[in-house]
Amino acid sequence: MKILFALLAAFMFVSCGGYNTTTTQRTEKGFLKFNGDIEHVRILIDGAELSKSENRDAVYQVKPGNHEVKIFRNEQLLVDRTLFVDDQVTMEVDIP
Repeated sequence: MKILFALLAAFMFVSCGGYNTTTTQRTEKGFLKFNGDIEHVRILIDGAELSKSENRDAVYQVKPGNHEVKIFRNEQLLVDRTLFVDDQVTMEVDIP
């Protein structure tokens, strides 16, 4: 009788509880931070103009990979670089 009860309890435990797994995948994203006089420049990332924040310490989210960064002041090209941005990494760009 005890064996039957133990088998019944084990069967109920296995069938009701089960085994559950979950996988959480974080979103891939990198960041760009610009140092220097950001107020008087025009910044293009992959040909699109960046909407600058009022915060001087702002970071801008981009997808990981290669990005073409061009920075202009008074229509003069100051920076023309291709950056490789890694996942969860902040790349700093100095503006002369």
